[in-house]
Amino acid sequence: MIEGRLVEVSKLSEQLGGGFVAFAPALKGCVADGESRAIALLNLEDAIGCWLEAARAREREEAQD
Repeated sequence: MIEGRLVEVSKLSEQLGGGFVAFAPALKGCVADGESRAIALLNLEDAIGCWLEAARAREREEAQD
């Protein structure tokens, strides 16, 4: 879990370049990858922060309309 959110991590095939992919199923399109499981999770933590920031900005814009 990152920031209280369930995350999933999978190993990528060598055909896809190897490494790992991590995603937060509750946040549509929030995905990150890395050479190791740990790096993929660190990258996902950053991606979650960016995803949430963008969602808040979108809500502010919609509230102003």
